[in-house]
Amino acid sequence: MFSKVLSLIVVGAIFVATTNIMLSQKYQLTIEKSKIEWDAKKVVGGHNGVVNVLTGSIEMNGKEIANANFTVDMPSIKVLDLTDPGYNGKLTGHLKSEDFFSTDKFKTSIFTFKSSKLVKETKNGNEFENTYEVNGDLTIKGKSNPVALKVLVKSQNGNVEAYSTFKVDRLAYDIKYGSKNFFEGLGDKAIDNEFTLKLSFVFIKS
Repeated sequence: MFSKVLSLIVVGAIFVATTNIMLSQKYQLTIEKSKIEWDAKKVVGGHNGVVNVLTGSIEMNGKEIANANFTVDMPSIKVLDLTDPGYNGKLTGHLKSEDFFSTDKFKTSIFTFKSSKLVKETKNGNEFENTYEVNGDLTIKGKSNPVALKVLVKSQNGNVEAYSTFKVDRLAYDIKYGSKNFFEGLGDKAIDNEFTLKLSFVFIKS
């Protein structure tokens, strides 16, 4: 009797493990259909632009996010709100300098997945549109800090789309330029300590 029960347990464990493997699906980022937008505010005004994503992937285990990561090409940072080539080039160069992202030295920024939690589930036939809380580490200028993202994940025609908007505290990455925390008398030239990133990613089955 004991041997039969043990056999059933073993068979059940194998079935669960096999089912999880079958459900697990990895998707690779489609670079040309994905983008990262940034927005930085000042006391008066602000600037916005884009930066390219180099690589990325997401792994779904059924309706759960099992893993996710992406790498950003920092030297690709662009300013979109300044139409004058001179002003645009000056600001772009400043963002790439040591005052901000030091892109010659730190060519990539990286998000590394730690955990996720499903907070809202919407299903439409075989497709879904779920919201997750995703926790991970964001590395900028060689410094890693924990970040929490609310991510909308859509299943579309067998592929996956992911969207998230979140704020980054630049002081945690030693980006102090224009911060009232470190410089006095900035007036309306003071720059907010937080900037916003908006992710729009498209993944295909790998």
